[in-house]
Amino acid sequence: MVSDGVRDEIGRQEVRASLAEVAGGRWVLVMERELPHRVDVVWPHLIEPGLLAGWSPVVPDRVLDRVGAARCRENPEDEWLDAEVILVNAPWEVDVSREADAPREVDAPGKADALGKADASGKADASGKADASGELVHRWGGDLLRWTLTPRGDGCLLTLEHTFADRDGTAMYAAGWHICLAVLVTVLDGHDTPRVAGTAGLDYGWAELRDAYRKITG
Repeated sequence: MVSDGVRDEIGRQEVRASLAEVAGGRWVLVMERELPHRVDVVWPHLIEPGLLAGWSPVVPDRVLDRVGAARCRENPEDEWLDAEVILVNAPWEVDVSREADAPREVDAPGKADALGKADASGKADASGKADASGELVHRWGGDLLRWTLTPRGDGCLLTLEHTFADRDGTAMYAAGWHICLAVLVTVLDGHDTPRVAGTAGLDYGWAELRDAYRKITG
């Protein structure tokens, strides 16, 4: 049976996303969620394998806390995919004085910006700011994922930018992330919620969400 908490959260989350074409004939899907949790509380759920396994299709073979090679898969029986980390600005390391309009390049695999004053390891200078943002860019097979956490009052804004080549898959990606992010919210709220993987998404309204996102992304 589907957890009522997850079902309720899926319904609460607005069907909203944007899609833009970028260089190389690739596309960037952008989705946002306002979370009632601080950046430092959410951040571990983006980088820790054990926590990612609770809500995400990306379960890496190491903590995603440093630039360099990594692999990921959704289930133990799946083939490994490339999950190379390209940029890490952890909340306790990020340079919050950086330009807000610094250049961004996420239009193709292997291309990511160097926001902040990154050192040779790819990590940004420590600022000691408790209210700093967090940012992570890593591959997902041939795709690229950029996660950004921005402080908002007592919580934060989570922004996902998913760059891919297959425009026809946009609505399917969006529906999948909609469900995954709903599970993340319930996990952050302290509920013992199972991850939704593979065809289990059909029980959570994945097909209906796909159709709804197709209407707004084309």
